[in-house]
Amino acid sequence: MKLPWLEEAVIRHPGIDNPFLAHLSKKEKDLQNALKLVRCWGEQEMPISLGLSTRWLPTVLGRLWSSAFFERHSPTRVPLEFNSLIEQSHGLIYNMAEEFGEKDYRKAHPMLLYTLLRELGTAPEKWVAFPETDELVRAGTKICEKGSLAECIGYLWGAEKFAELEFTSILGSLQRLGAPEHLLVYWKVNVGADQEHSEALGRLVDQYVAGLSADERKPVVAAARNFFEHKESFFKAIARATGVAA
Repeated sequence: MKLPWLEEAVIRHPGIDNPFLAHLSKKEKDLQNALKLVRCWGEQEMPISLGLSTRWLPTVLGRLWSSAFFERHSPTRVPLEFNSLIEQSHGLIYNMAEEFGEKDYRKAHPMLLYTLLRELGTAPEKWVAFPETDELVRAGTKICEKGSLAECIGYLWGAEKFAELEFTSILGSLQRLGAPEHLLVYWKVNVGADQEHSEALGRLVDQYVAGLSADERKPVVAAARNFFEHKESFFKAIARATGVAA
């Protein structure tokens, strides 16, 4: 189910149209240089991958059920029928299951990124998160724990939609430069999965805001844009660290 009103709010955001991804996709001519850029990106992406799979998604799923059944007077209570609640929860659970590789931990998205980074010559003891990376993770955790459910769902949708666009761009860049197949596994798994995840969250957003006015939708849009804005800062930091011209 498409969400033109939400996609329209973020699709031209400078967070995705940033100098780092533009350099990879249009200017970089050397595969080894590109892999060095990707390695720096991956070291900063790991905390976000872990934040999504181990903190944000589980927190929102718990809040969804809590607000529906236990917080009877909560202003964030979700107005869903039981069948709908099960259906929408299933979407979040399915997202989490894919993030964790379902029955194979080696296919968990953080594990695939870890494997890629090891292949690129870096290890966890060398990873240092930039302040912009820490701020993004803190912002997501705060929204998922303390924001309204509309904001939570909007932020998660923003994270998955951005990942779909971001990973598609990086995958295309590496393919253009002739990267070997074993270095493309992470991207190929994530591009399809994150499209499914953003669509699943889109259905939840659509049901949650059904019938709401443009003003009432503003918290959802603001939360989605919040993720895009933090990613814009995230990429500016990586561009500075790698010497990619702004």
